[in-house]
Amino acid sequence: MADLVSAFRAGRSVWVLEPGHFAERHGLIVIIALGESLIAAGVASSEVDRGPMFAVTTAGAVVATCALWWTYFGTLHGRLEERMAQQTDTTRGAFARDVFSFWHAAVVAGVIGVAVAFEEAIAHPDEALSTGAALSLTIGSALFLGGLASSAARAGVGQAVLPRVLIALIALAATPLIPQVPAWCALWGLAILTMAMDVFESRRGDRLNAF
Repeated sequence: MADLVSAFRAGRSVWVLEPGHFAERHGLIVIIALGESLIAAGVASSEVDRGPMFAVTTAGAVVATCALWWTYFGTLHGRLEERMAQQTDTTRGAFARDVFSFWHAAVVAGVIGVAVAFEEAIAHPDEALSTGAALSLTIGSALFLGGLASSAARAGVGQAVLPRVLIALIALAATPLIPQVPAWCALWGLAILTMAMDVFESRRGDRLNAF
């Protein structure tokens, strides 16, 4: 709570910020979090038999991670940086606080949740995810996508909001189904849904227009 209050108060001040450097540093935090999710999955695989289901599940985790990376860095990250550069000296601090601090905290928390699901899925590739891991997967996905949608909304990148909100809602709605299907199916479901959104945005011209 102290961190949130102090960040809120600090964001009301005038800060001299370099948009490119600031956006890059926060982007690197997301990259590190995504990389750690794969490391956690790799650790879980150390004592697992390398059968066909292991390969399918591992591939699902890798593709899902790549899809989440693309969701952020494919188009949105550059647009957030552009929007920050367009702020005035008096508004840039609050913008940076909201877009790259508050909402990015939800993004990183979402990656942690997804990593928990990856770890269990790869450790037990022939089984369904437990209720806790299923919640970690769906809520984590929703936090990641919802955090990015909120950052986009705050920055005025309108076309990035709805697709991410829709995928987040689909993930949450699928929560009761996840413990009923094999783990590999759950991971590939996240990968396919997110990748489809990424491809749609890319084919749309790689341009996210403002409100």
